[in-house]
Amino acid sequence: MGNSSPPTEGVESAAMLPTVAMSVEAGAQVRAIAGGSGTSFSHISHAKLGRYHLQQVKASCLGRNIICSLHPLQKSGAESSINLQPDAASFGTLLCSSGSHSSRTWESFATAQGVGSSIEQSNGTGNGSVAQRLKDKGDPRDDKMLAAVDMGTNSFHMVVVRADKQGHFELVDTSKEDVRLGSGSPDISLITPDAEERALAVIKRFKQLAKMRNAEMRIVATSAVREARNRRTFVRRMLEVAGVEIEVLSGQEEACLIYQGVLQALPVYDKTALIVDIGGGSTEFVLGKAGKPLYATSLKLGHIRLSEQFLGLGRSKEELKKEQIEELRRHIRVILADSGVIENVQSTQFEVAIGSSGTIESIEQMIHHTALSTESQALDSTTLRDREFTADELGMVVKKVCKAKTVEQRMKIPGLPEKRADVIVGGSIILEEIFLALGIEKMKVSPYALREGVIVDTLAETFANYRPGFNIRRISVINLARKFNTDQRMVSAQHSARLAKEILEGLQTCKLGGRDCLSDVSLLLQDEDKELLEAATILHYVGMFINHKSYHRHSHYLIKNNEHLLGYSPLEIEIIALLARYHRKKVPTLKDEDFATLPEEVQKKVRAMCAVMRIAVALDRCDTSAIEHVHVYQQPESVMLAVVPAVDSSGALRDVSLEVWAARTELPYFEKIFKRKPSIMVADENDLEFMNTDPVSFSLSS
Repeated sequence: MGNSSPPTEGVESAAMLPTVAMSVEAGAQVRAIAGGSGTSFSHISHAKLGRYHLQQVKASCLGRNIICSLHPLQKSGAESSINLQPDAASFGTLLCSSGSHSSRTWESFATAQGVGSSIEQSNGTGNGSVAQRLKDKGDPRDDKMLAAVDMGTNSFHMVVVRADKQGHFELVDTSKEDVRLGSGSPDISLITPDAEERALAVIKRFKQLAKMRNAEMRIVATSAVREARNRRTFVRRMLEVAGVEIEVLSGQEEACLIYQGVLQALPVYDKTALIVDIGGGSTEFVLGKAGKPLYATSLKLGHIRLSEQFLGLGRSKEELKKEQIEELRRHIRVILADSGVIENVQSTQFEVAIGSSGTIESIEQMIHHTALSTESQALDSTTLRDREFTADELGMVVKKVCKAKTVEQRMKIPGLPEKRADVIVGGSIILEEIFLALGIEKMKVSPYALREGVIVDTLAETFANYRPGFNIRRISVINLARKFNTDQRMVSAQHSARLAKEILEGLQTCKLGGRDCLSDVSLLLQDEDKELLEAATILHYVGMFINHKSYHRHSHYLIKNNEHLLGYSPLEIEIIALLARYHRKKVPTLKDEDFATLPEEVQKKVRAMCAVMRIAVALDRCDTSAIEHVHVYQQPESVMLAVVPAVDSSGALRDVSLEVWAARTELPYFEKIFKRKPSIMVADENDLEFMNTDPVSFSLSS
């Protein structure tokens, strides 16, 4: 990595951050000087903060340096911010300054090349959130950048991830290009020269993107390559011309990797899951449980293959005929009957059916748009609907796409990508016949598939002790919390989350009376609600990464608008975001459109969880984990929270007066929701022993 000399004295030596977020005084000029040859800043983007943004950005190349002058729009002393994301993968020293020339403060930042991070510098003071943020996020030099490319029959996909030394990964970049590698050849038996040139062009671009991210790239090929008679020539040319090695997967290997990918997106590890992935050349089937494939196979039922064979793919003006569809259906039924798939699936009762890849995602999107266009649809059944569909909904889509006799007519169907209009008939009929043959009533849709499975497989080969994390909901919450771990707040948030769980479980357990001492509201909450409460409490602080002022609103935005919360439905993400929004300041009311459009029962649950969460967060007001436990004692008209202080190094109980004071300010809302008069007392273990009786539990699982 190249170095450049700083233009001022007293600057610490460092390497450059690929992403720098700066907060500057309005009217000030900020310079970013990046040493190293080949550096360019073509990806300089405005990062709007509140109503302020930068008016213009000027970049000029001065030899080995890039100097960017940033001119804020506002002149009233307000703050603006900007993100700088260089193109090049290797840099020298980055120096940023803000403020007047007479009081300019320079600071340099260290991280591994190719690893994005965020830096804040406010009003030219340079007073020090940089080192803390790097510490909070862990040393990025321990991270590994990986890229996985899926060379599909229809399109090529690439994902780039950042993985830590435990093997947990987060998505950094994605790219997709339509290549139609299997087009132009009968039964996908040959890769044509035109298709090969398209593939080479895309792979070269993917290679460049991976290099810019400093990511190791692994490329796998599927049906179109493994079935091509000229596959050896194709693989050799990819190596000679593009400089990349292609790994050609067997159908069974492809199916197993798809299962591993799906497990990273949906919480189905402990369930017997049937996975169906419809590609351009083949369809993969997997039955799996606890991370182990029980049955895996691949059939030559791809939407490009069958569209070319039966529906005249490539002849866009030709109208679809009923006879073509009937012949296609007969062919699919014969393949399914002769394959053994039906017998194997029926012999192992699956608990959930999951679909992945473009055809199934497009079908779900068409169903979603149909729901949106239906009058009198509430928000909870459209915008917040789960990514799943029923056999009846699939049947409606098949009728709609078959009714559109030409490709041009199908292009106008809401929710259907135009590039899939020529193959959606074949793909949707394949899926409908699979539903009928296997008795599928409902199918969930996974955003992850083969390429994410390749990442998991690569991590298993890279890290000796790597074990895939299949509690993906919790892992994704922790990863998001780490990403925005400002001022080490994550430890406090996790502690508050534990206290919130103790309070909620206590509210559903009678220690001093019978069931009549429980509030009706507390009995509404189930195990899944406790999990959402825990997630929201862990994430409640993330908005501080943007600004401490109104950070609860920033937390709400970050939770709703990110790609990292995996395994949660849109409704569950909305609940988590609302809980973070209302853990302080105002409480949820029907004036908030997001809250008002929730189903009435969900509103009651959110209010109850919010009341608990506000107290739990207050009980760690000083971020010191001073309160060890919370015990709940209920009577028909009252609730007592007995907080147990932690013990310090000298053996004395910690002072929790500030925490108790903060929690007591939240009791009026608690009383309003639970219809019980609440109180808080500081207790030690002797007090608890005196008050305790054998509890009668009516808690979450009952």
